[in-house]
Parts: sequence; C-alpha cells; structure tokens
Amino acid sequence: MPAHTPPGRPVFEPADRIPALAALRSAVRRKDWGAVAAAFDGLDDEDDRTLTCRVVAETDGSEVFLRQAAERLPRDPLPRSLLADRLVQIGWGIRTAHRAQHA
Repeated sequence: MPAHTPPGRPVFEPADRIPALAALRSAVRRKDWGAVAAAFDGLDDEDDRTLTCRVVAETDGSEVFLRQAAERLPRDPLPRSLLADRLVQIGWGIRTAHRAQHA
C-alpha cells in the first residue's frame, strides 16, 4: 500500500487560497470601488457572490469605505448590501457569549 501524505492544515480564510479574493480584499483596503464592483460583475453563482461578500464584510475597517460608496451611489444596491453585511460582522464581533441577563 502506498504511503499516504497527510493533508496540510485546514484553511479557513478563502482569500488565502483564491487569488481573486485576495485581490478583492486588497481593492477594499485601497478603497477602489471600481475594482470591488468589477469583482462582483462577473459572478453568476449565488454561492460565489456570498463568499465574495463575506470576504469584503470581514475586512477590518471596510465599513467607512462602504458607507462612502453607498452615499456616493444611492441607487446601487451593492455598496449598501456590502455595508449591511459588514455591520452584521461588527455586531457579531461585539456580541459576547453571555446572555442578555448578564449584560
């Protein structure tokens, strides 16, 4: 029986394995709305859009940039949707394991 090579450590950060997601995160950090919007333009699959949205939402500090984009583009649902997901991520980060009665 051939020797089995054990798998490497699991990767939980998709941008570490998918170059397009790393480029997207970089565009968010550069505050390049054109590049961010272009990353979503080519996505037809709902799962791909969800993962891509999550990468933006988990980018620390992106809420300022996303709020500015939403204000600049009030009829475009993309910046508002990305901002909403970012604010949910911030909320989860604030939440503790304690129940409300312990707050």
